Amino acid sequence: MSYALTALTPDQFEVLAFLLAREEFPGTVHIRQNDYGLDARLADRQGKTVRGWQAKRFTGPIAWSQCQDSARRAIAFWRPVRMTFVFPKILSGSEQDQFREQLIERFPLIALDWWDATEVEARMRDTPGGQRAADWLFSNPEADAEAMRRALAVGGELSNAAQAAERIAEVQRFIGRDPHLQFVTIASEEGVPQPPPAEPTILSMEATIAGHRIRFDGSERYPGAAADAGLGGTLFFDTDEEGTQALAAFERISREGGTMEASSGITADFGRVPLGLRGLMPEGRVTGSFQITASTEPLASPQIPVLLRAGDTELGLVLGAGDATDGWDFTLAGSAGGLDVTLPMRKRDDTVDMTLRWHWRLGEGDAIEQLLAAQIVLAAYRSSDIDMLATTEDRVVAVASMHLPDDAEHHIADLESICRYLEYAAEAQAWLGTPIQPAARPTDSDLATLNQLIGRVRHPEADGTWDRVEVTLSTPPPFGGGPFAALLRQPIYGDLFGHRQYLGREAVDLPEARIRPFTGSEAPGDRVTIIPAGATNQVRVMFASPTTVPEPPSRHR
Repeated sequence: MSYALTALTPDQFEVLAFLLAREEFPGTVHIRQNDYGLDARLADRQGKTVRGWQAKRFTGPIAWSQCQDSARRAIAFWRPVRMTFVFPKILSGSEQDQFREQLIERFPLIALDWWDATEVEARMRDTPGGQRAADWLFSNPEADAEAMRRALAVGGELSNAAQAAERIAEVQRFIGRDPHLQFVTIASEEGVPQPPPAEPTILSMEATIAGHRIRFDGSERYPGAAADAGLGGTLFFDTDEEGTQALAAFERISREGGTMEASSGITADFGRVPLGLRGLMPEGRVTGSFQITASTEPLASPQIPVLLRAGDTELGLVLGAGDATDGWDFTLAGSAGGLDVTLPMRKRDDTVDMTLRWHWRLGEGDAIEQLLAAQIVLAAYRSSDIDMLATTEDRVVAVASMHLPDDAEHHIADLESICRYLEYAAEAQAWLGTPIQPAARPTDSDLATLNQLIGRVRHPEADGTWDRVEVTLSTPPPFGGGPFAALLRQPIYGDLFGHRQYLGREAVDLPEARIRPFTGSEAPGDRVTIIPAGATNQVRVMFASPTTVPEPPSRHR
């Protein structure tokens, strides 16, 4: 089955990409406004972005410059280890080559890949969450309404409780197709008290069918799901006396907090009807009894995303309330990659004075964070200003400059060396598929492992030669001890920044080999030596990343 992916709106395709990512990685969150290069992200326990997704609904030629802008901004703000672009079409051979040239080769600090229409449709067909998303986007509303009526219809033999339970299960299965909301069904005779909705309920819909009350309580499958479903909350107040009273009550609780109830003078439009309630919940404005609650809890301290730019480097961070500074009204502060930024501010008449201050230290944050911070500092030493930009308007709001010391050239040389070291670490992080924290003072072992890994990352396939290999047989030897072809695999480990790290799997392709000496009594578990059986001892060595070949089950290393 295929789907008209190119017929979706950009917003629908973005939500689809998020839902499919979340199906594989339940911790994935949807980034809605000001996505800074990612539409969805998966973070680890420390909040580091392990993987991100960016939906690009190109139906014709791919605008590679837009993809580059997304990758550049995602690196600045989210620093993902891996980033996946999602396209609604199948990439041609030339487009796959361009993806490598325009993205993979231009942004070696993160692992870049893509899902095209083939991958997207397979995930929609083969996973429960994908099937729910497909129903939401491509099902027929009229058919949904008829199916809902059939599911709720009273008819057919009910001779025991098991048959009644089966009918309830069928109703629950139908409304369970909704990818955004999950529902609890409560049924009772008319006039019998029903329990109140549970705490996470955001929407209740009640119907009376054949003298019985059936209520559906819906809650979000994930934070923000109601917005993805298109649910709104627009209230309309009538101009008569009842509407005026309802509006006055609403304005009062908006100021003072509390709860109001109204059964007249007010209507509401909840936007799109959720998939699970199509055919039951009316489209457009609805009337009924409304209970509206407003909170007076103070808002959290503002979190202001900004972008630092120096030379060709950009680094995003979030400013929040900082420690008070003498002579200033308040201070905003933020940090990323060891680069601490403070922005003291004060109001003078009709103007606002502010000053941008920064301090940098090495060894804090993952590899990309540290690299970007070090590159910002290096640019400052090279006489570039550090500009702070407001991301919503992309305009400079503050500028910091560097007062160069007499030995600036010495510091520049040190920073250049640090940046090269951190570039290697960031490249290794992309290969490993997990954040690593480079040490401010790496050990000789760290540097040896990093040097070995980078060489293999840049040349994952290489030709070599061999003379002999000792192996432990897992099966009886084939073909009377040879000649035979063999593929030897082994996990590679190394010590890196205080951790024993799985670096990837090495595979060696031996085209012709034989056992020496061969006695004929060799059995599984025996240790034997194999040597080249042909005229050549050439081999092909292949190295696969942990993201391609996961670490094998726990074993003696």
